[in-house]
Amino acid sequence: MSSDVEWRESFGELKLPFMGAAGKILDGNFHVDCPNCHKSTLRFYYHEFNKQKGTGTLWAWCPSCRVMTHLPRVEPAGRHFPDPFRDIDDFGKLEGRNDDPLVARLDKLWDDGKIGLPVPQDVRRRR
Repeated sequence: MSSDVEWRESFGELKLPFMGAAGKILDGNFHVDCPNCHKSTLRFYYHEFNKQKGTGTLWAWCPSCRVMTHLPRVEPAGRHFPDPFRDIDDFGKLEGRNDDPLVARLDKLWDDGKIGLPVPQDVRRRR
């Protein structure tokens, strides 16, 4: 897909199907088809904002039609997602850069294999 196509949030009639798809990912189904174009499996990224509670935000997006959503204040029980931004203190600054949208950077990280499928919690403790 052309790089000049903008990423867009799932609004209107796409909001609930995308939130449902992101919920499936959070529940452990990591091969969810895009509810908009049905051409690709959704990609995803989880960032833990509250380390004491283990809660964070899950972003899910389609690399084909470039529609995305996010689920805030969620907990992926028993899973640890790879997070190259784990040690960033002010994630809001990273998220808010208009010159380089977060989801575009996440999509590149997915292509590079730096984010993706989670690992079990017990593997996380051994690192």
